[in-house]
Amino acid sequence: MKIVDIDKLFENHVKKYVKENGKNVKPEQIEEMIGRLYESFAKEALIELDGLSAEEYYKGFDAQTLANGLKEHIESGVPVPEYLCEAIVNQKEDKYLINLLDSTNEELLTYTINILSEIGSKNATNKYLQILAEKSVSEPVMELITETLCETPDEAKEVALRLIQNAEETEKLYYIEILSRCQKDDRILPILVSAFRQNPDQMPLYAQYLSRYGDAGALSVLYEAIESDIINYLDFKELKMAIESLGGEYTKQRDFTKDPIYKKLNQTS
Repeated sequence: MKIVDIDKLFENHVKKYVKENGKNVKPEQIEEMIGRLYESFAKEALIELDGLSAEEYYKGFDAQTLANGLKEHIESGVPVPEYLCEAIVNQKEDKYLINLLDSTNEELLTYTINILSEIGSKNATNKYLQILAEKSVSEPVMELITETLCETPDEAKEVALRLIQNAEETEKLYYIEILSRCQKDDRILPILVSAFRQNPDQMPLYAQYLSRYGDAGALSVLYEAIESDIINYLDFKELKMAIESLGGEYTKQRDFTKDPIYKKLNQTS
């Protein structure tokens, strides 16, 4: 596969159009025409792609070559063509993409994870969990992996339950996010309740996890928390919503008129 800057070729395509039609096209119209120009460019035969169009060129490669091409574009600093990504997705082959997850290049990891997600691959679950456990990537990539695992949380449940036991506090949140989306399991609610109690400074967030998990067994801890005299208005609102989402009810009137958050949310312009 040739490593070609398709973005640059499209830029040249636009410049050519402007040069040929400049007298009839105002600068502000060009932006409105970008979509149409991109469509015409996609079908244009390009010398740089052996006389094929950008739309056709990448369709001619197998899954392994496409995955290697993705890697080479990124490592060469050449923008990844949209057509290359489309060709990889259309192959629906995840084997060679999963191999790319061993890379330390976070741009490559991000592309790979997003493409695997679009394909709907479930075969990368263990690799994702390994990366989370090793903590070898930046927080944005950790968050992307977590978000991807949340698409099929029950596939990751058993390993997540094991890893959370020895995880540092900063990493536990990734596993809690996954577990809160799983089907009911007697092992999960105690973990979510414990996390809720251990993080009073993030009460709204952990109340949302309990609400999402959907087990009414969490009501007692939520009722206990909402009765506290030290919670602020935001805590109160989130706790009340969590209680109601689990089929409970809280009707006691509370006075938050002196609470800074309440004042800010209710101030009139």
